[in-house]
Amino acid sequence: MRLQVNTSISEFERNVLEKLFGHEAVEVLWSIDSRSARILGVREARGPMVVKMPGWRTLEVLSPDERLAGANTMNRATTAFHTRLMDLGVTLPNFYQMSEVNGFPVHLSSDHGEDCAQIVRRDQGQLQGILEKIVRNLNGVFERGNAQIGIDARLSNFALSQDGEIIYIDIFPPLIYFEGQYFVHFPNPTVLEEVSIEIDRKFKPLGILRRLRFDLLAVNPTWHECFFQTLDMVENIHLRANLKVRFQNLPDQLVGQMSRQKRHDLLKSLPFGDVDSCREIAAQLIPMGELRDPVMNQVFAATSFVGVSNAERLARWERFQQIIDPFL
Repeated sequence: MRLQVNTSISEFERNVLEKLFGHEAVEVLWSIDSRSARILGVREARGPMVVKMPGWRTLEVLSPDERLAGANTMNRATTAFHTRLMDLGVTLPNFYQMSEVNGFPVHLSSDHGEDCAQIVRRDQGQLQGILEKIVRNLNGVFERGNAQIGIDARLSNFALSQDGEIIYIDIFPPLIYFEGQYFVHFPNPTVLEEVSIEIDRKFKPLGILRRLRFDLLAVNPTWHECFFQTLDMVENIHLRANLKVRFQNLPDQLVGQMSRQKRHDLLKSLPFGDVDSCREIAAQLIPMGELRDPVMNQVFAATSFVGVSNAERLARWERFQQIIDPFL
């Protein structure tokens, strides 16, 4: 394999590229180490591609047999998720292939360039159009997903094709009811209460769209108006009406007119672990400026509760309160 590397990669990643591309010329353009995967951007004969090695941190500590079994389960669940999304009319990358290398799952997909989060930060004029395309593309999930197919509707999980079509680009981890269990996160939580919360947040229309709305609020709270107009793209008129009422009455909609004491009281009244309300309130209160993005990142980390112990969850809850207190 003729390999040109413009970023740091490991021997394992070199081995993965050799298994995928054989003797072809491959240029590694970029790399990302996310919470759930190691990701490489490459250019090869077919054009720009994304090589994703999902779950490697979790799998590398397992025995070879356990690792292979885990990789097979991940790939089968992702394959089922991919198929079901296509059945529901969700537009996916035009190439997506799953394999296994040395007991680790490896996913290869076409690269569609900038994600929608990058696009709207660069050009706010595209925001409304992108939101409308996203919601229209998800109507099949809202209508026929039956809370068995989920979507992580962050803007960064969508891209635009060359002809302007919206594409859901991040299908790992799979969000699906598969072989008698829900896959809602990676690693998948084992506590039923956590699974139930994630089903509400990722498998039901309100939760899916609430995640999209938070992504907008985190950048600029005034983008709520664009989001609210986008609800007109929900095809089911009864669902559309219900969603509009629900979004108009979320706790963060009230904080702008509240005193500091009432904001304190509102936060105390929230159920322990109400992740979405906490994040949305923070997005409304933290002022625009250089500190906003770093503080919002702290808020997101402090309100990430899936798969952590009760003690750690409590510590993070207290950390969130410390972060938000100066802004009340």
